[in-house]
Amino acid sequence: MKHRLLAVVAAGALAVSLTPLAAAPAEAAPARYKNCTALNKAGRPSPSRPSRSTPRSTPPTGTSTATRTAWPARRSRPVTTLVWFRDDLRTADHPALAAAAEDPEGMVLLFVLDEQTPGARPLGGAARWWLHGSLAALQRELADRGVPLVLRRGTASAVIPEVVAECGITRVVWNRRYGEERHADAELKASLRRAGIDARSFVGGVLHEPGTILNGEGRPYRVY
Repeated sequence: MKHRLLAVVAAGALAVSLTPLAAAPAEAAPARYKNCTALNKAGRPSPSRPSRSTPRSTPPTGTSTATRTAWPARRSRPVTTLVWFRDDLRTADHPALAAAAEDPEGMVLLFVLDEQTPGARPLGGAARWWLHGSLAALQRELADRGVPLVLRRGTASAVIPEVVAECGITRVVWNRRYGEERHADAELKASLRRAGIDARSFVGGVLHEPGTILNGEGRPYRVY
């Protein structure tokens, strides 16, 4: 019974954090984001979080030698870039975010709760609790830099074009996945490029991509 209750609480925590997406009133946005109506749907994490310490998707300051994203000074002509966060809810060792941070004045940061795209991994109670805490931690870190995190629910193939249109996005970047999601990623990238959007993906979760480590004959290893 205790385990079942924890699962219900965990699922509820994520539901609370994402519920404001459709109902939250518009907040006062920084001047550089006033034309982006996507911010009106951005939700805040629920203030009532589980009593246990909130999990972090990045190590505490001073405990990691990971490469941190550089946030240079603003430029006079911003490039409006959408950074699509997935299971990489961190600011360190994040190639897509680092590429967008070359011009942070034009960044829009997006997380999509996508449970419908083929290959998407279903979330259990514990995973929802962890996701809620990681999103809350990421939102706090980004808020310190004056960059909001937009939260949406739906399929990435539908949500991302919506945000692109709302915010006048010219470039979309993300870190790659290598499971079944890679097929949906390829279709999304092709669709964005057909629409004239510069869509790019980066190596953000592995040291060497599948198929890049070859034997002396130029083929993937089959015996280990």
